[in-house]
Order: sequence, then C-alpha cells, then structure tokens
Amino acid sequence: MIKRLATPIAVGVLFLLALAGEARAETVYAKSKTPVYDRPGEMARIVTRAKRGAAMKVLRKPKGDTRWYKVRVNGRTGWVPRSKVTRKMSATARGSKRKTRRRAFVEGRGRRRGGASDAPGDRVGEDTISDDDDDDDDIISDDDEEEAKPRRRVKKKKKKKKKKKKKKRRVADDEDEDEDEDEDEDEGDDDEEADEEADERPGAMIIRSDTAMYNKPRKKSGEVAELEEGDTVYLVKESSSGRWLKIETESGRSGWVRASKAEQASYVRPKYAIDVRGNLGVSRMSQSFGSNGAEANPIAAYDLSADTLNVSLGGVFTYDYSEDWLLGADLGYRYGRATPGIRYNDGVNSTDIPFTTHNIDIGVRGGYKLGKSSGMVLFGRAGYSYLNMSVDNFDDAEANPLLLPNENVGGFVVGLRFEMPQIADKFAISLGVDYMLPTQRSQTANIEDGQTADVSAYFGQGRFSYKWKPKWDIIGIYQYASYSTDFAGMSSRVEGATLAERSDVSHTLLVGVMRPVF
Repeated sequence: MIKRLATPIAVGVLFLLALAGEARAETVYAKSKTPVYDRPGEMARIVTRAKRGAAMKVLRKPKGDTRWYKVRVNGRTGWVPRSKVTRKMSATARGSKRKTRRRAFVEGRGRRRGGASDAPGDRVGEDTISDDDDDDDDIISDDDEEEAKPRRRVKKKKKKKKKKKKKKRRVADDEDEDEDEDEDEDEGDDDEEADEEADERPGAMIIRSDTAMYNKPRKKSGEVAELEEGDTVYLVKESSSGRWLKIETESGRSGWVRASKAEQASYVRPKYAIDVRGNLGVSRMSQSFGSNGAEANPIAAYDLSADTLNVSLGGVFTYDYSEDWLLGADLGYRYGRATPGIRYNDGVNSTDIPFTTHNIDIGVRGGYKLGKSSGMVLFGRAGYSYLNMSVDNFDDAEANPLLLPNENVGGFVVGLRFEMPQIADKFAISLGVDYMLPTQRSQTANIEDGQTADVSAYFGQGRFSYKWKPKWDIIGIYQYASYSTDFAGMSSRVEGATLAERSDVSHTLLVGVMRPVF
C-alpha cells in the first residue's frame, strides 16, 4: 500500500516545490518600451521589444559592476539595462482602468452634448461612470442612434505623427511574440544554448596591458573601470584623432581607452576603404645589350648599370562587396632620377649619362577572402603599365656617346595579389606578381636598335607594413621589374646590325607611410 502511494506523493511534492520556486521568481516591469538584447551591451543584437509595463521574469540579477538583468519576456530570453525596469507594478501593468465621465442618458436626449431639447440637469450615478478603456467621448450606442438622431456623428481626424528616422539595428524576427504564453515556462538549457550560439559581435578587441577606462577621451575625465590584460572588449567608435577608442565591456559598461592599449581580436574590414601612400627610395638598374653588329663597334654589345633616386605615390580603393568577395582598384606613380647616371668608359674617356624615368601603373582587382581572422585575400588583377626613360642631351654625341635613345614601353598586365592585413599585432604583408602581355618598345627616331622591338615583361612586389599610429602605417616596399626586348630589322644606332636583344632589370626599395582617407 505504501509503495503504491509513494509515487503520487513524490509527484505532488515536486509539483508544489515547482510552484513555490515559480512564486519566488522575481519580476520586474518595463518603465517604457524597452529593447531586449541578446547579451549585455546596447551595441548587441535586439531579440525583442517589451511594451511599457510588460512583466519580465528575472533569470539573473546584476552583479558586481554590471547593470544588466537577464530576463524572460515575449517568449524570448535576453538582457535589459537596470535603468529601464522597475520592481513596482505600474497602474498600466495592474490593469487599472481609467474611468471616463459620460453624459447620463435622459429620454429625448442622447449622451452627446447639445441635445435636441432641454433636458433635466440631473445625473444618474451609475450612468455617469464608464469602466471602458476607450477615451473617446463621442461613442453612441446603436439604441441611441435609433432613438435620437439630432445630428450626424463627426469623427475627429487624428493627426498623423511623423515617424522619426532611427538608425537601423539588427532586430530578430518577432513573429513568435504572439505565441502561447506556455512557451515562457521553457527556460532551461535551450536558452543557454541559444545565447552561446548567437553570432559573434563585430569589433572584438583584446586589451594589451592593464589600463583604466575613462568617461571621455581624456585622462582627466575620470575613470569608469579598470581593465586587465587579455580582457575582451568591443569597439563602438574611434575618436577623430585616432588616439582614443570608445569601447564596451562584456558586462555592458562603456568608456574610452587609449588606442595603443587595445588591439583587434580579428581583422575587421571596412565596407569602403581608400588608402594612400608616399615613399622615397632607390633603384638599381642594369642593362645588357647584344647585336650582330661589328665587334669593333663599342656600342654593338655592352653592359651598363645606374642608380636612381625615387619618389613614389599611390593609392588603393577597396569595396567589401559580399561575405566572400572584394572589389578594388589601384593607382601608382614612381619618379626616378639618375644623377650622375650611367658611367661609360670607352677605354679612353669616361662619361656620365644622366636620365629620368616615369613609371605609371593602374589596375582593377577582384579578391576572394581566404581567412577572416587575418583578413587574408587573394586578388586577381588586370591593368596597364607604362614606363618612360628620357636621356639628357640624347642627341649630343659627346654627352651621350652610347647614343642611348628616349624610350616608351606600355602594355596591358594581368596578375595576382596576396594580402594579409593582420599577420601579427600591428604587422601586415602584401605580395604580387604581374605579367605584361606582348607589346612594342618605341625609341627616338634615327637612333633605333631595329625596325621592330617586341617586349615581354614580368613584375614582382612585396610590401611590409607596421601600424605606427592608429591612422598611420610605416611601409617598406620592394619592386622587381624585368623587360626582355627583341629587335629585328636594320639598326640606325649600331651600324650593320640587323638583329639585337636587350635585357633590362631593376630592383627598387622604397620606405614611406600610408594612411586611410575614407
């Protein structure tokens, strides 16, 4: 007998304990229309919105320096700031109804003001009080309309309130808000798993060393909290100077820290970006020429070299087109000056031949994202490259004993770019190769090396950058260029030559700065 009663008794006890636990659960009420976030912090995703006076079941109270409640409302679990809720039930939440005084019904007169005939000035107690929530005093029952129709009912036009534009937020679909309230009871492991599976917040950063968080972007504004090395925070915005960052902690507190005290946990790519650079450097150019001209002719075959000083400017535009793809364009210009220039010795006399170079490179690109944490991207590129070499006093045989002509080479290029904007703290690299489609080299008339000049070229480059300041990078660039030219036809520079070939190779080192402008 006892065994038979044990099971129902145990079930009953558990049921009573559940009811007691439910009764002890604290409830808070929304002071106004309140957004509910998927985690502490007003930059988090909104999962639902609680109406004014809405009851919220408290799942976790604020602890320590946090100011956030974990609550259950509208069938959703989320977080609300302490300032948005109250423990006292408002009149709206209790369901108290505003009592509206109505005109009493008197035979021959409707409840509306201005009846057709004079009526007693009495008021009938119960008839003068309405428990309806409707605040409109112009409501007439069907019976009144049949019995007395002194005038047409006039509806007041409600003024439409202009909706203020608000910044867009990512708001979860609220289709489930009208589901049965029975779902509110399901608050177990499912809610915890949902919180853990929520999307990662963008702009995650790691504190590099112990620091204070300030109320404003200056140390004298007062400390808000102390942050420790390794703490995870979230970027809200950057100061105009780039020296301060407004961040939000995981507990929902926000404030300012020095930009040097925090680093990105993973690379965050802006939607649009324009980076410009300026560089100074040197180039080492070498040239090897050979022809079937007379061996006794000193310019029939020779090797020469020269160093140039360079100034380089450039810019890159990048557009984050989709989750996997980037689009962009780039433009670069390099000016080179060789002084004293090429050193030539014919066995008797030595001469320096100065010259100037202009190099322009323009291209468009499309890239596929290979890694999110480092921002690694592989680009395909197509563009146009142009090189001009101008020799000082090219038509003076004494100043230019080699009879070097002015030259132009331009052609379409295709290539690849590999970029990793965050290989380590503050460091980034970029590698690229290009191939110039077959083209022609043009030379000064009457001192050409042949009637035709077929050119093919290869280019390579590497860039290493260090984030010196929030908006300034120090960059080092290496550029390699190799031109191969085959001449055919009678040469007007080398007497008797009908075939010639030439190889031009340059190595360039540049150092400078780069910064975003957009």
